Amino acid sequence: LRRGAATAPRNALAYGGRPCENNHCKPSFLIIGIGKCGTSSLYYYLVGHPSVRPASQKQLQWFDHAYDRNSFATRYLAHFPKTLKPGEISGEASPGYAQYSNVPRRVYAHLAGVRVLCIARDPAERAYSSYYYNYVTSAGANALPFGLLVDAEVALLEKFFRDDTGTPGKDGRKLHDLSANCYGGTTAEHQVGAAARAYAKTAASGFSAARSMPRANQHLWRQLVGRSLYAANLEWWYAVHDAADILLICSEDLGDAGRAADEMARVAGHLGLDAFDFGPVVGKGKYNAGAQHRGYGAVTPWADAAARSARKPMDPAARRAVANFTAPFNARLFDLAGHACAEWGRAPGGEGRA
Repeated sequence: LRRGAATAPRNALAYGGRPCENNHCKPSFLIIGIGKCGTSSLYYYLVGHPSVRPASQKQLQWFDHAYDRNSFATRYLAHFPKTLKPGEISGEASPGYAQYSNVPRRVYAHLAGVRVLCIARDPAERAYSSYYYNYVTSAGANALPFGLLVDAEVALLEKFFRDDTGTPGKDGRKLHDLSANCYGGTTAEHQVGAAARAYAKTAASGFSAARSMPRANQHLWRQLVGRSLYAANLEWWYAVHDAADILLICSEDLGDAGRAADEMARVAGHLGLDAFDFGPVVGKGKYNAGAQHRGYGAVTPWADAAARSARKPMDPAARRAVANFTAPFNARLFDLAGHACAEWGRAPGGEGRA
């Protein structure tokens, strides 16, 4: 077989292969996250399969930001094809879905049996990418160093996990609502204000501690580490959905030109799709790559995507701080998913956990 057409374990199609009724078709898959891990590439590679029909747009964010149970058919399903041929499916990719504890039950109420895809990246790399994409672009010359933001956030998270009683999960473990009870229970001033003021005293003239905490994308740059605690967020999904319906994809596998097609074959098998050579599809490059948002559907050739980034190398101490704090959460994630991301923690130059 050619690369990308390799055989992979194949499930039955979601909903018994009958996603459509009453002139509406339900999505057979949801890519629920995680942001800055490659959700755009995963989505556009999938719609390159001849049996996958796209939604009206890649990112709908309906179950988190626009949810109204009474308009499920008229407003949500309207984004998907009205009819599908036998064997065809559709789906969407909304990276925010993984972060909110109320989304899994909302999804289950309307789409029980939907296949859930989650793509995750080395936590330090994901946090650093989000730092540039969601923070530096807004704060500009007033951007705090990555390490200061990490230290302030880890301190917040450590206190949260000490104090929060959590919600009992079905396996006896506690479920913790990071978005609502950790970040939602504090402010940017409380989280990073002291660090910003201390840094302002040592920074060059003209630095503004206030402007170092921009309002734009605050829910993202305040959760650089928190959104890399994949298990803490995904446990809400495993508590509601059948574990067999959830698939973990390692960003490093999908982001490698030599492995992406075979990884897509594994994804296609999970969705119940016919074997397909993804080689030409992934050969176009990576989607929504780089520090500047050029559109989710903007493709960057592999050679250009692999070029050295203009951003500064990550501070080794900050990398270790993220790696050390997230390590037990990574182990829990791999246990839940039955799939491990072997390359996590292997930083350039041998840097890693302390």
